[in-house]
Amino acid sequence: MVLVILIILSYVLLLMVFGSLIKDSYWIFKALEFPRVQKLVLIAVLIAGWVIYWQVTGRIDPFAFGALIVSAAYLIYKIFPYTPIFPKEV
Repeated sequence: MVLVILIILSYVLLLMVFGSLIKDSYWIFKALEFPRVQKLVLIAVLIAGWVIYWQVTGRIDPFAFGALIVSAAYLIYKIFPYTPIFPKEV
């Protein structure tokens, strides 16, 4: 049951992250672009859930786990310029 929940949540978040790459003016695609920090936090929780599940059962969905890692890296890439540690552009 936990495996099914992890898989479903992983693929829903992946659709939300990579659905924002669709360049369309329809509101649903625009709405997916903005909650990047929230999606990054949810992805971090899911990655932790996958690691815990893997340690307990030894099973993992490699595509979902790898895609979550890639989507977290993409979100960090998009969020980083807006953090205080990024050099200021004048």
